[in-house]
Amino acid sequence: LLRRADVYRLSSNYRDALAWYSMAEDIFAGRSDAAGRSRALKGKAMVYLDTVEPAMSDSLLSEALLLLPEEERLERATLLRMMAESKTNQGQMQEALKLVREAEQLISAAMEDELDIRVHLRTGRLGAALASLQRRAGEEQGQGQGQGHGQGRGQGQGQTHAHGYLRAEERSRPARSHRETQLLLSLVSGGI
Repeated sequence: LLRRADVYRLSSNYRDALAWYSMAEDIFAGRSDAAGRSRALKGKAMVYLDTVEPAMSDSLLSEALLLLPEEERLERATLLRMMAESKTNQGQMQEALKLVREAEQLISAAMEDELDIRVHLRTGRLGAALASLQRRAGEEQGQGQGQGHGQGRGQGQGQTHAHGYLRAEERSRPARSHRETQLLLSLVSGGI
C-alpha cells in the first residue's frame, strides 16, 4: 500500500496518494504496527510538503515522530528535517533551525554509537566494547518495554513469534545480525 501511495505521490496524483496512505495507516493501526503507521503518516505529510501546504503536515509529522522508538535515530532525524522544512515554508526560521540541529544531533549520536563499538572491537578493546554494548542493550530493553506490545525482549528484533511469523516492522528492516546488540554482547562477553 505504501509503495502504491508513493507512486501516486511521485506522479503528482496527490488525492489518490492521500487515500492510499490513509488506507495503509488504518491497516497498520489495526495491527498495532507503530512503525508502519509512522511511515504512512510520513507519506501523508510528504504530500502536503510537496503541495506546499506545510500547516497540514505539522500534526502528521509530530504523530509519526511520537510513534517511533528512541533507537530509530536516523528515521527520527528524517522526520525532524521534514518538520524543519515545514517550519521553513511557514516562515518560522528559528523553529526550523532548532529542528535541524536536533536532527543533526540524532544523526551524530547514531553514527557515533555504531562507530565507537566497531572501533573498540577492531582495536581489541573488548572491555570498552562490552561497556558500550551493555549501555546500548539497557537502552533498547527500556524502549522495548515502553512500547506497550505486552512482550518482553525475548520476542524482539528478528525472532519469530509463537505463530512463526515476524512482525511487519521486523520484515521490512534490513538484516543487520552482525550488528545486533544482543548478538554482539554475547560474542564479546564470550571473548573476555
